[in-house]
Amino acid sequence: MKKFFAWLSNPVVKDYSDDTSYIFRRAISWLVAITILIFLLLMIFLTCNKISGIITFLSVACASTVGGAAIGFLFGLPRAEKYRFINTSSVDHNAKAYSYADNTNLEEVSDWITKIIVGLTLVKFNTIIGWLNQSALSIQNVFTEGCGATHLNFYVFGYTIIIFYFFVGSGICYLWARTNLSIIFTKFKKEQEKLNAKQTALISQIQAINNPDLNLSTVTSGINVVKSFENLSQESKSPTANFKSIVETTYNAKPVIDKSDLQRGKWGGLSIRKEIVLEASYIREESFFGLYKVNLKIRSLNIDKPLTGEVAFFLHDTFPSEIVYSHAENNLATISVVAYEAFVVGALLEDGTELELDLNKVKGFPDGFYWD
Repeated sequence: MKKFFAWLSNPVVKDYSDDTSYIFRRAISWLVAITILIFLLLMIFLTCNKISGIITFLSVACASTVGGAAIGFLFGLPRAEKYRFINTSSVDHNAKAYSYADNTNLEEVSDWITKIIVGLTLVKFNTIIGWLNQSALSIQNVFTEGCGATHLNFYVFGYTIIIFYFFVGSGICYLWARTNLSIIFTKFKKEQEKLNAKQTALISQIQAINNPDLNLSTVTSGINVVKSFENLSQESKSPTANFKSIVETTYNAKPVIDKSDLQRGKWGGLSIRKEIVLEASYIREESFFGLYKVNLKIRSLNIDKPLTGEVAFFLHDTFPSEIVYSHAENNLATISVVAYEAFVVGALLEDGTELELDLNKVKGFPDGFYWD
């Protein structure tokens, strides 16, 4: 006990800017110390109704503190950057972009409850004062009933403990919610963002390791295209300067609709146009646990008008290169990639035809390939 009061009266001088909870620990310690002091005084000076008086004091003190803390928490609850306050035109509406979003129900409840509390307090102020008077009188009766003359004004004592513990509880909890709780939420959010960034970086590394042909030089020097399912050999060819310029200009001019999958909605959402089809197949024998070999191909459905010319495929941003070039031969342009999950593929043909295929909707892949 001696060390406790020494700690209260002689705090260690240091910088507590990184330990904001220190002030709350001291405030609670002072509250406990005052409560113990009042308890001891009641034990010494009460001559009758000692047990009932002490129980009443502790009950009222605890109830007032908890009630005040609840009010302080509602008033001090930090507000998250809520989805409903963000410009909807700049928001990624695809649920896949989020893991677990913040639950802001309590914030909404806090908004209207605090307004109700303030309004009722102003309108019913006299009624609230009357309730306090009745409570103080009830406390006084506990201490004085059957004790005859008393030298202490327990009406004032009752009034005091109600007001004191209510405002101390509300003040401590309000400040804690405004400072420490905000820090806790912020740190958690930052850790979550770091984890997501690490996950994205790891995925990109895995994609790069398992797609050695799709390196950064792919965009400028073409790719090595593997044999298609029809066993048609495809010779890798570099894009012409004109086609490459058109592709890059078109690609950069397209707005990003879904930040979690850059090609979603960029290329019209159709996998068949002008009798040209963009398809995907699963290469089981070249896949392994957690990674899936995917064959992407574009062909003409009209044998009288076979696919010719250059083709650009557009991949997810976790691949080493988002733009991969190919050249149609024997009515077929194809590339193969290793992916950890389904994504949206875009394509642009030499004649300007745009195609888009969501691999999440293509049948024939293992269940682990699909993300919902």
